[in-house]
Amino acid sequence: MTTIAYKEGVIACDKQGTSYNQIGQAPFKAIVDNNNVYLVTGTLYRGLTFIGWLQDNRADTKAPKLKGTFVYVFDRETGELEVWEHEMQSMPVVDPIWADGSGGQFAMGAMAAGCTPAEAVKIATKYDCYTGGGVQQWKSKASKNRKST
Repeated sequence: MTTIAYKEGVIACDKQGTSYNQIGQAPFKAIVDNNNVYLVTGTLYRGLTFIGWLQDNRADTKAPKLKGTFVYVFDRETGELEVWEHEMQSMPVVDPIWADGSGGQFAMGAMAAGCTPAEAVKIATKYDCYTGGGVQQWKSKASKNRKST
C-alpha cells in the first residue's frame, strides 16, 4: 500500500513500494504531468494502467478495472483532489483534510493535530510497515497564494 495525505491544496505521499514482501523505492507511485499529480493506493499495476487511460483521454474505450485500487488526481493549479475508485466515475474530495492507504489513519490524526501533509506521511512511516522510503509533496498554485491565518 502507501500513504497519501491531503490538506488545503497540498498533497504528499511516501515513496516505498512493497510487493511480495520485497521493499524498495517506487518511482511510479506518483505520476506528474503539466496539470496534475496522479497517485495510487492498492495495486500499482492497475493504478498505472488506469492513469494511462485517463491521460490518453480514452473515454470512448472501456476503462481498465481498478478492483481494490484507488487513483487520486490532484490538480496542481486549483489544489482540488478527486478519487477514482470505480472505473467510470470520479468523486471530488470535499473534506479539508484527507488521507488514504495503509498509513492513512496515522496521517489523518497527525494532520488533525496540526501537521502538514508531508509531516503526516513522515509520522505514518513510523507506525506503518507499508509506508516509507521518503516523502514527496506537491503544493498547488492556489495554496501558495493562500495567506496564513
